[in-house]
Amino acid sequence: TCPSDATAWVKHAFAQVSRESLGAQFDEVLEAWIELEHNYGFVVGTSASSFSRVKRPQEVTEWIRDGRGRQVEIWPIANMAKFQQAWWAWWRALQPSWHVPLPEQEEPPAGVTGEKEWGKLRVPGQNGLLSVVAALYWWGVAESARSREWE
Repeated sequence: TCPSDATAWVKHAFAQVSRESLGAQFDEVLEAWIELEHNYGFVVGTSASSFSRVKRPQEVTEWIRDGRGRQVEIWPIANMAKFQQAWWAWWRALQPSWHVPLPEQEEPPAGVTGEKEWGKLRVPGQNGLLSVVAALYWWGVAESARSREWE
């Protein structure tokens, strides 16, 4: 659930990425995202504080241009394989050097302990992790729809 003290942008974004249930794992993603934004005071963020565009999926770029879903709430993914490849490349590009997985792996190295600097991932506000969460949501909705097609 979205906290009552959340700002308008958080409430709107949360409503968008929780419209369709994607299961317990995605609920954990939403909880972690809300906790992070809460810890930063639900700041709006600025264009100066945003994630790198390097390798960012085109769908995310278009969604941002659209005002983060003002016209289209669940962004359509035209080519799922291309989107997945772009999403993983973008996610890897956002990782701090100590957290980068090997090229053939999706998971970061095991056994990393202690306080680390999150660098490029430390971007609160609507220009930060919301883009990652929204893209994961579209991916989940698209996969869910695909699996229902086979029923």
